[in-house]
Amino acid sequence: MAKKLSVKPGVVIDAKIVWAAAVAAQRINQSYVKKGDSWEVNFIPETDAEKESYLGNSVPLVRYDFPYRIPNGSLMKILLEENNQKYITVEDFERGEEVKSHFSMKMMELFGEVNAFTRGAVECTVKDSFNMQQDYLQLGTIAYLPKSMELEIARDKRNEDLGDVAVDCSFHTLAIGKRISGQAKIATSSFSSKWNSWLINAVLDTKLVFFFSQDEYKKDENVSLAGTIKKIDGKIATLSRIKISRLDNC
Repeated sequence: MAKKLSVKPGVVIDAKIVWAAAVAAQRINQSYVKKGDSWEVNFIPETDAEKESYLGNSVPLVRYDFPYRIPNGSLMKILLEENNQKYITVEDFERGEEVKSHFSMKMMELFGEVNAFTRGAVECTVKDSFNMQQDYLQLGTIAYLPKSMELEIARDKRNEDLGDVAVDCSFHTLAIGKRISGQAKIATSSFSSKWNSWLINAVLDTKLVFFFSQDEYKKDENVSLAGTIKKIDGKIATLSRIKISRLDNC
């Protein structure tokens, strides 16, 4: 049977160590791994060699020739074991404070309408310590917050890059599944190693659209674009089934 985590349920851990462990889990996995994303999730590194390989050098575990990673929530609890805290670096502690500060700055949002996730994240920032048994839900939330902050910063950067692009926000007139086409101008373009694709925002006629591309397109490049509306989020429509070709950009 798979070995269970050895952290005693009633142990209380200093909040600084918890935030640092969340960052360390993100660093070791090189991404956020949730339950269901990896195989045999209850298996944990047992020998000193396995710990040094996984926790110290970010080398995936292997079972039956299958490499996999431990979900971040479980990995964070492994790192919180007293004899494993040596794998949490000074940089992890510094980054942990940054993540905590990022979400503590959302405190004022609690006086307005805010989703349950943001409320829960802010509530985590005011705690000085966490009980491994009583606070298991908050520990699970913190495990995701380093990734959540990365996504928020990337989103804000994309919005900043879009600047004052004049767009038509009346996407309520466009049905999901509708095919749209026309001349477009690339507004932003960035490569995602996770998706192995270029993430592109473009202005199609007067509408702001987002899509994935295997080919790179530069900012301000003119293209002929056609796609099917998959999702509408605010003023941006996500397109699928893309057909794109370059136009004369002189």
